[in-house]
Amino acid sequence: MRILVLSDVHANLPALDAVLNGAPAYDAIWNLGDTVGYGANPNECLERMTDAGTNRTLVGNHDLAAVGLMPIKWFNVHAATAAAWTSAQLTEENKFRIRSSYTSESIGQFYLVHGSPRDPARDYVQSLDDAVNALSAVAAAFVLCGHTHVPMLAELGPVEDPRLVRVEPGRDYSLNGKRTLLNPGSVGQPRDGDPRAATLLLDTDGPTARWIRTAYDVEQAQRAILTEGLPKELAARLARGR
Repeated sequence: MRILVLSDVHANLPALDAVLNGAPAYDAIWNLGDTVGYGANPNECLERMTDAGTNRTLVGNHDLAAVGLMPIKWFNVHAATAAAWTSAQLTEENKFRIRSSYTSESIGQFYLVHGSPRDPARDYVQSLDDAVNALSAVAAAFVLCGHTHVPMLAELGPVEDPRLVRVEPGRDYSLNGKRTLLNPGSVGQPRDGDPRAATLLLDTDGPTARWIRTAYDVEQAQRAILTEGLPKELAARLARGR
């Protein structure tokens, strides 16, 4: 089974459309959350994910803030401004979509979570120690998480020392014989210095993982943010990939 794993769309419709239109063949989509927040098209992105037949959709901290399930005061000023604006834009149907979704879910040998098993909505997995702690918190062989907006592959072998593996787009990584944590990166607001949308193609028959980077119309996404009166920094950072 080939699964397109994505996370942190953040209401960036041009990026999401580019990913869905350009993805290789897949059998399912798993969305690790934060479909809204920051960007200018929250309703359209939520609906696009539904229309694409997304099989699993989690929610993240920005999703929760947009429907009043997480305090906006926990966010920085730009994120808080975007969360308040998003809350005013969301349809009742899309608010229900968010409120009825989970921050984590187990699917066979895969544990899906937005942040970390230690705190599904808020905790960040940013280092090797974080990855080891996340893997140690669950019994699943594989943890799939988002939230950091940075691709990550961490391996915890039965004998070898844990290690971070450098992620190169387009390369197939074998997942055999080791417990593994994988972060697809962000579709709508990458923060690894590469402005292209980031996703992960997971082949459960291998099992293997392949990271994919997809170019999209950054200027279109920026114009939409500025047109809606959202903070200029939210538009500017898209071109930096930071």
